[in-house]
Amino acid sequence: MIRASIIALSLFVAAPAFADPTTDGHDHPTPTHVFSEAPTDNVIGSADAQNNLIVYASNVCPHCGSWFAKDWPVVKSDLIETGKLRVIFRPLPSQPLQLSLTGFLMAECAVEEDYMKVIEDQFARQDTILKAAGSNDGMMIKSQYDGIAKVAGLDDAASIAACLSEEVHMETLQTSADRAAAAGISNIPSFIFNGSVMNGANDANAIKGWVEGRSSARP
Repeated sequence: MIRASIIALSLFVAAPAFADPTTDGHDHPTPTHVFSEAPTDNVIGSADAQNNLIVYASNVCPHCGSWFAKDWPVVKSDLIETGKLRVIFRPLPSQPLQLSLTGFLMAECAVEEDYMKVIEDQFARQDTILKAAGSNDGMMIKSQYDGIAKVAGLDDAASIAACLSEEVHMETLQTSADRAAAAGISNIPSFIFNGSVMNGANDANAIKGWVEGRSSARP
């Protein structure tokens, strides 16, 4: 079990335990909705879309950041906004775990319709956050997470502390990690399209191919 002590702006908040089910050596109950949308999932897109895509990503994963910068805008405009695709975003915290958990917990505390806005904001800040972490620039880290908190609607230290100490949000992140492990996912970003884990290219053009039924990627 990993004890996560979370940096929350100027506060240090003790977080509940978060376990990586792929490495912690413990048995985890098999979660439901491993390959399908769960009632508590954060989603974007029409419920009437004929295709669905589960996206596993970490807010501190550079490959994920690159995908969100280059491919996510195209997926949104060409597939989601046209009603062809419904996307389920599932957070998969990664190292540096304190920063990853802090950001994902803040997103969980946002109102439902702002969840993806908070996630997108974190990816936009990712380079700055990781550079600050690498140089131990605590003031810059504080500044970045202060900005994330505001996007999430957390306007003061008390609301931030309450958010980060809410066990139900940590349980949500744990369930997401457990679902990823149950699906055999260990790399990020990873994608489950219409119930199948997709291998190979995963850029916007590849995803368009999946939707159009002409993909060379295979489960």
